[in-house]
Amino acid sequence: MRTRRAQLFVTAFSALLIASAYAQCQGQECEFNDSRNCFVCVAAPNIGCQVVSCNKCTVTRCKPGCCQPLPTSGSTAPAGKCESAPVLPASQPVPQGHTGVGILEAPQSPATLAEVTATTSDLFSSGKLKNTGTTAISSYQIGWVVTYGDGRQTVQSRPAMNVPALIPAGSLYDVPPQAVAGFLRRGVQRVDFFVFSATMQTGQQWKADLEAVRKQAAEKARGIAPLPIKKG
Repeated sequence: MRTRRAQLFVTAFSALLIASAYAQCQGQECEFNDSRNCFVCVAAPNIGCQVVSCNKCTVTRCKPGCCQPLPTSGSTAPAGKCESAPVLPASQPVPQGHTGVGILEAPQSPATLAEVTATTSDLFSSGKLKNTGTTAISSYQIGWVVTYGDGRQTVQSRPAMNVPALIPAGSLYDVPPQAVAGFLRRGVQRVDFFVFSATMQTGQQWKADLEAVRKQAAEKARGIAPLPIKKG
């Protein structure tokens, strides 16, 4: 009985920590640290990071300077009041042997990834896509840029996914796992996800400018620095 109560307490406490972290303006994103064999958070602008466990981490797109809890799928409710919070402590990764996981947005994209959850077995185990346009979306495609330590890049994508019920303008949609594996501990510096293509209810098709997306990924690879280890 005592063990059961202890488990319930730990579960409730963990849920409270996770909910609190989502509401914080963290200015961090997920990174897998090879030497620790664990996800950590590293400094990055306008992005939120929550390490759920060593094997699981979530990045959340923020408005400039603020992260807010995302509403449920299909909701068009506005985000709550922005309240700044101190940056959470994070362990400093080694110069080599780490893989960042981030979110990109192609120019003039009618949709964006609002959230991505990475695990060690699938760097896109789940996500949330937001229709930022004015027309409902009937299908979408997820892509990602792989940036290696020597600067090489590759762009990959999954097949388009149809949404018979449509994704209304301004609403969120739950994206299923994309089976993105095989990049950890392989000399990959970053894996950045983005909306590769989208088809509107009207039949109009949009495709991402891959050169612009690759440039964003390269800038992230050069510009993100590890947070210092918090002492005390």
